[in-house]
Amino acid sequence: MQNMSERLYLIAALTLLYSTAQGMAVQVAGLRSSVDPKSESWFKLSKNWY
Repeated sequence: MQNMSERLYLIAALTLLYSTAQGMAVQVAGLRSSVDPKSESWFKLSKNWY
């Protein structure tokens, strides 16, 4: 059972890392104001991007 929970943590960590990186890329590209006018976190920015 421990192996399954470790996989779940790995998937969650990779998802968070990807979402944060995507949000940072949107900001660097200068598209943040068109996607997220409320200036929320990079994670939420990535969620709104899709």
